[in-house]
Amino acid sequence: EVVRAIVSTIPWGRPGSPEDIAHAALFLASPFAEFITGEVLSVDGGSGTGRTHLPYSGPTRR
Repeated sequence: EVVRAIVSTIPWGRPGSPEDIAHAALFLASPFAEFITGEVLSVDGGSGTGRTHLPYSGPTRR
């Protein structure tokens, strides 16, 4: 249930895999990325787009 809740917050709809990271690394090592410098590439399935938190369902403070 917890895993399903976390996965539901990932816009791509699934957790990342080692292959996802490998593809990003291969791209950055390729000639296609030769003009990319000093950047952070987030390989997170879109989680960094603002939908990163689970809804809070715990007790509230008054």
